[in-house]
Amino acid sequence: MNDAEDESVQTQSRWPWFAAGVLLFASAASTAVSVHLHWIPCRGNMLDGTVFAPKVAGELTETCLTRMENGLPFPYVPGVTEQAPLASELGAIAMVLAVASWIVLVLGLRLRRRTRWIALIAVVAPTLLVVMGWSAAFSPQHEPNASVFGWLWFGVEVVAYAVMLLLFWQGSELSGATFFGLAFVLWGVTAFGVAHAIVEYMVMVMFNQNNWGTPPGTGWITVAVLVIAGSASFWFGGRRHESPTVADLVSPAP
Repeated sequence: MNDAEDESVQTQSRWPWFAAGVLLFASAASTAVSVHLHWIPCRGNMLDGTVFAPKVAGELTETCLTRMENGLPFPYVPGVTEQAPLASELGAIAMVLAVASWIVLVLGLRLRRRTRWIALIAVVAPTLLVVMGWSAAFSPQHEPNASVFGWLWFGVEVVAYAVMLLLFWQGSELSGATFFGLAFVLWGVTAFGVAHAIVEYMVMVMFNQNNWGTPPGTGWITVAVLVIAGSASFWFGGRRHESPTVADLVSPAP
């Protein structure tokens, strides 16, 4: 392969990473605005004391208590009268952008058809979650507890992890760097799943003494996850992919 052909291949392998990174950053921005709008009534009570060092806190407003009781505006959309203006809509848009980042990346990379289809399975559950969350967010009337199926929320990470294990153990043509890059991006794509939500809740409970409901400020870790995943996508797109394939990692040559 001559230098011109090598440069062409490198360019073709880089743009999907950069496009996915842009979409993840856009998802992070939309999520950040959604979280900010949701917790405006609780301003002054973010990271208010910890379980290790509690302090005398200011009185919470009635609206803040309602927000804590109902949780984040995504993926379970609160009742219409309990929503912050545009918070649920922006959360739905953020989920769409996150799913789009994975689809663009997988379709843009030079992958075999089988590998591509296996990778796309990872966003089946997030896509269904997006459809249900989007329809609830933009519906004038809906039942909050029925806006998203609980099993679907759990399935977001379960299916994603299963797909990555399958790609690893089948010894695909993915280079080691590409495989780990995909894992980073998928970690961001699934940021709205239940496993991420549980971890974020546990962290926020420790760092906010107002934790009898959803602690004020919950959601910013989701933003951080999306930013980290987007940054990783840019990093993997900017390097030369010359590492061994996953097949070599699974069955190294003697």
